[in-house]
Amino acid sequence: MFATVAVISLLALSPHQPAVQPTDYGWLWPDSEQPEKVSPFVYTPQEGDLIFFTTRKPFYVITYGLARSSHPYHSAIVVRNAEGVLSILESGGDERNLVTVSELAMRLNFHHNRPPEKLPISWVRQIRRPLTAEQSQLLTAFAYEQDGKRFTNTRELTKLLLPDFLRKPTTRDQEVWFCSELLAAALKWSHITPADAFEPAHLTPRDMMLDRHVDLRCSYRPAKRWSPTPCNLTTGPHCAPK
Repeated sequence: MFATVAVISLLALSPHQPAVQPTDYGWLWPDSEQPEKVSPFVYTPQEGDLIFFTTRKPFYVITYGLARSSHPYHSAIVVRNAEGVLSILESGGDERNLVTVSELAMRLNFHHNRPPEKLPISWVRQIRRPLTAEQSQLLTAFAYEQDGKRFTNTRELTKLLLPDFLRKPTTRDQEVWFCSELLAAALKWSHITPADAFEPAHLTPRDMMLDRHVDLRCSYRPAKRWSPTPCNLTTGPHCAPK
């Protein structure tokens, strides 16, 4: 509780986000199935936007497949850090295997610049309405409460194979987070979605991106492919959404 109050107090005193170039956050594609027929537009991020990433990774093909899911394999949410700078809250996503709050443009490019043979691709699901001041403060406070906690390890990933009624419900003070569970909990505890709309532990990145087992269409636009430049889109892994 004291940590939450401290973060909210710090936010009230923090300066506005420093000026950035409009294209620092990349580009979005209205129709990624026929990119030659459309023009991308500059991505203007907002707090609460959902970010999805995927690569070619055989272990995840098997694990997510057995869990009746598939691409994308990673997810995150846009937050403001304690200085007011747009950042990403995510669990895992690199060799640190931790919950982190990292600068947004840097992480978008980090995921995109994985080895080409991994076929990395990214999507953004934009929030329909800006967050209220209260939602913004709650989201940032939640992010810093979880910062530094541990990402689900390989053994714990097998919980994806369990039916929903056997999965342990998510709690705010837990020490281990799966990526989409953290994202869903952030939506729940910052009041972006109703508290009883879903159980975070039951959701995968694909559920959050494609409205499987949860319907986010009232709050979010359909996911669009992201690229660092307005050039042609790269090819993603087999069976990944367009």
